[in-house]
Amino acid sequence: MPTSSRSLNPSYSKTGDGNVKIVVAVHRDEPIEDVAAIRPGSRVTTEYPRITERFFAELGVPVSLYPPYGASEAKAPDLMDVVVDLTETGSTLRKNGLKIVGQIMESHTALRDPERRREIDEITTLLLGVIEARHQVLLTMNASSAALDRVIDVLPANPAAQGRGRRR
Repeated sequence: MPTSSRSLNPSYSKTGDGNVKIVVAVHRDEPIEDVAAIRPGSRVTTEYPRITERFFAELGVPVSLYPPYGASEAKAPDLMDVVVDLTETGSTLRKNGLKIVGQIMESHTALRDPERRREIDEITTLLLGVIEARHQVLLTMNASSAALDRVIDVLPANPAAQGRGRRR
């Protein structure tokens, strides 16, 4: 399929489906395997304070919430006991020594704003044009009008010139 005819899927995703989860994670050495086992008074860092507060309130576990001010996954276990974070694959959490012990919600990333969609489509068209152009050559020459037909006849891109006029 030619590059320029690719269709645009405006979902952002590392794995392709755009599904993301807000999860509860603790350090891998913690003896916690389920969110119900999180200790009351635990320090929780999250970019989603209202969702997190409601989640733990429904569990009946009082916690202290803190904004992450940077990479939240890097804060446990030294600065925080629990991390509530958005993840698609969980790989960043695991790389930082965390394990997921619960899920608050699942969502799907998608672009719904028609104006933004149009802008992204325009940028995509420009970028795909650049990618396609990498396989093309721009040829500029000075040729008289009288010689133009003869020049075109020998250009490799001219279907009539296939097999002749090509020099490598």
